[in-house]
Amino acid sequence: MRFQRIALEKIDQQSVPRDPEGPFGIRRADWDEFLITYKPEIEEIAVDLKRLGQIYPVILEERGNDRYRIVAGFVQIGAARKTGWQSIEAKIFEQGEIPPQELFLLALSGRILEDSISPVEKAVALKKALTSFGFKEEEIGREIAPLLDIPPSRKVIRNYLALADADEAIRDAVHFGHLPANQAFLLLPFEAADRLALSNLFQNLRPSFNEAKEILRNMGDVARMQKKPIKEILALKEIERILQDETLPRPQAGLSKGKKREHLRQTLKKLRYPLLSETREEMYKRLKALALSPEVRVTFDPTFEKEEIAITLEAKDEEKLACALKTLQAALAAGKFASIFSLLEGRGPQEGKRDEV
Repeated sequence: MRFQRIALEKIDQQSVPRDPEGPFGIRRADWDEFLITYKPEIEEIAVDLKRLGQIYPVILEERGNDRYRIVAGFVQIGAARKTGWQSIEAKIFEQGEIPPQELFLLALSGRILEDSISPVEKAVALKKALTSFGFKEEEIGREIAPLLDIPPSRKVIRNYLALADADEAIRDAVHFGHLPANQAFLLLPFEAADRLALSNLFQNLRPSFNEAKEILRNMGDVARMQKKPIKEILALKEIERILQDETLPRPQAGLSKGKKREHLRQTLKKLRYPLLSETREEMYKRLKALALSPEVRVTFDPTFEKEEIAITLEAKDEEKLACALKTLQAALAAGKFASIFSLLEGRGPQEGKRDEV
C-alpha cells in the first residue's frame, strides 16, 4: 500500500459516475462492484471540492498497465473531473494485496465515513456483499449489518436485499426521503403496478407505519372482494375524491393529510363491509328520528354484535330531567324504538324501515 497523486486519466473511466439518471447513477448498466453511492450529487460535491480542496484520499486498486480501479471515492473522482482537476491524491493497493472481501469492507467503511448512507445504499451494499463478494447470509448479519446500523435479523436483511431489486421509482422515493424504508418493505410483495400506485398513495398521505399496514390490509380485502387489482381500487371515484383536493366538495376541500387518511380509512371500511356501513348509517338516521332532547344519549355497538342499546341521561336540574324523560316516553309511546330494535335484531335496513314511525 502506498500514497500517491494519480492522474485522473489513469483511473478506470467506467468506474466514474457519469449519468445521474442511469442505473445507480453511473454510465454503464453493470455498475462497478465497489460502487455503493446511489445517484450521487456530483455538482454539489464539485462545489465543495473547489472551495475546500481534497480532504481525504480516494482508495484505488492497481490493475496493471498503469491503470487503477476505484475502491472508494467514486463521487470525489467524479467531482474532481467536473472541476477540471488533472490528478487526485490516492491510497493505492497493489492488485491482490488484500482479498476482495476486505477491499469491499474498506469501500463500505469509506462510504459510511463520507456522508450519511441512505436505506437504498444500505440495500445496494448488502446485495453486493452477497452476490459479488461471496459473503454468506450469516456473515452479512455478523460483519456488515452492524456497520450499516441494520438489525442482524434474516427478515430485515432480506427486506433490504429485495429493496435493492425494487423498481427505480420505489428506490428513488426511499433514497430521497419521500417514502420510509419500512413502508417500502410492505409494498415489495405486491405486483409492480399496484406497488407503484400504493407508493404514490403513501407519499401523498404520509401515513404512520401502523396506518400503512391497515391501509394495505383493507385495500387488499377490497381488491379481493371486487376481483380487481389495487391500482383499479385506488382509481375508484370515492377514493380519488379524497386524494385530489380539487375534486372534493367544498366542505372537504383542503383536507389535511391526517383527515385524508381518516376519510380513506372510513371509505375502505365501507367498501370492505358494505352492508355493515349501510346498516350503521341507517341506525344513525333512526336515532335522529327519535327527536330526543340533548340530555338523552343513545349508543349502540357499531359492529352490531350486541343487540342492545345504552341510554344515558345528563341533567342539571329537575326541569331538564323531566324534559328528557318526556321525550323518551313520547318516542316510546309512538313506537319509534321498534325500528331501532328491529335493526339490532339483524334485520337489514330495508326490512327495518317498515317499523319506522
